[in-house]
Amino acid sequence: MRGHVHLFLSAPPRHTPAKLVNIIKSISRNEILYEFLHLSGRCCSRKLWTDGYSIASR
Repeated sequence: MRGHVHLFLSAPPRHTPAKLVNIIKSISRNEILYEFLHLSGRCCSRKLWTDGYSIASR
């Protein structure tokens, strides 16, 4: 798998895993595009992350 990210998180149970992933993807996308404005025109329709994700819990 090319260019993937591993995160280990601890979060309160009031947040669903899907909601946490969406928050992380949204904030990181905005920060990355802001930091690298010169690349924003090269990114396919400004979509940085794929739609999928994998979650494991214990």
